[in-house]
Amino acid sequence: MIGTLPPREGIQLYMARVDPHLISGCEVALDVISRLVKKLEKPQLRFLRRLLGLNPRSMRAVLFTETGLLPIRYRRAIIVLKHAKYWAHLTDDHYAHAAYMESLRLSSQGHVSWAADLRTVLGAFPIPVALPESALESAETYLLRKRLERDNNGNLRTVVLRFRNYLRIVSVPHRKAFTRFLLSDHSLSVEALRHTDRYRKYKIPRVWRLCRFCQMEVEDETHAALVCTGHPELSPLRADFLRDVFALRPALQSLVLTQPAEDFLACLLLDQAVTSRMARYVFNVLQIYETREMWVPPEHFNLIG
Repeated sequence: MIGTLPPREGIQLYMARVDPHLISGCEVALDVISRLVKKLEKPQLRFLRRLLGLNPRSMRAVLFTETGLLPIRYRRAIIVLKHAKYWAHLTDDHYAHAAYMESLRLSSQGHVSWAADLRTVLGAFPIPVALPESALESAETYLLRKRLERDNNGNLRTVVLRFRNYLRIVSVPHRKAFTRFLLSDHSLSVEALRHTDRYRKYKIPRVWRLCRFCQMEVEDETHAALVCTGHPELSPLRADFLRDVFALRPALQSLVLTQPAEDFLACLLLDQAVTSRMARYVFNVLQIYETREMWVPPEHFNLIG
């Protein structure tokens, strides 16, 4: 994929030109051998990460919860189940029905069959479509935990799998910055120091991933966006942003005084009325943080977190 595509159009292109190759023959050749299915997963993951602007180590689950697509294993399995349902409802004089029933009989007797392979496939799913509990409890996804969206009836509820509104942001740099910020795939220390690299072989606990400007708190999304005053441009930038947000949504003005900074940031990120303005602000904040290298504690520090 060359250049940058709007996510909505990118998904349409994926469904038209990529998905047909990934699901071809899935109702006949079931995904019994895991290593072969991974050859189908790799292009899907690579396409979605490129489309959203995420790096190769980003969380898998959010690729699907944020776009509304299904992991290819699940999509192929659902197609198989739809075929099985169709075959089961055919009349007895159809060859497809007879073959399907015979496969079920062989499976029930412990023999190798198409139905036995289907049971193996359904019992081997490694990646849930919904965010798993381990991901929901992770520090990486704390901004997504309280997300509520309106359903087709206008009621607020948790929607696990959907093409998210923020992916419609027109400005490409702002959209990518917002996506990375929300999905914890950015350059702030809390994420960038999560892993070792070729120059630093020791792990750094979260409590030691301090802000590169003030070194007073962990350099996470909340600190960078709403708290830090260690760079002279952050405070006026934040004041301009909040003034614009309160003009768009006056009700948010009371929340900034009554809610913890973490909860207020989640409200800002998930409020569709201020999404574009929030994306521009996040982009500018991350640009400021890029002007200085991260503060990395030396290995001899007491890195017990």
